[in-house]
Amino acid sequence: MGLTKTVALELARSKITCNCISPGYVWTPLVEKQIPNTMKARNMSRDQVINDVLLAAQPTKEFVTVEQVASLALFLCSEGRRADHRRQPLYRRRLDGRVGPAEMRTGSRNAR
Repeated sequence: MGLTKTVALELARSKITCNCISPGYVWTPLVEKQIPNTMKARNMSRDQVINDVLLAAQPTKEFVTVEQVASLALFLCSEGRRADHRRQPLYRRRLDGRVGPAEMRTGSRNAR
């Protein structure tokens, strides 16, 4: 995140934006395959592993989907993103549900 902010600030006057997508846990086959091992290692049920381990730090208590990440990446690469630049809210909702301050109005953006 720090590198993203630095690059965004350095390139803002050139009208070049820099974005970072950091969604937390994304539901993938790899994550799904880790659940049985974690169940065994921690002596927990599947639901306990999902809720108390994997999603413990996720404010929404939901996995982000691959489709959500892809949709955000496509949006950030699109021309439509430029039209949205001047209407940036003071705070943005990230994919993982956390709310953080919007970057300085120099062109940098947080994931929505």
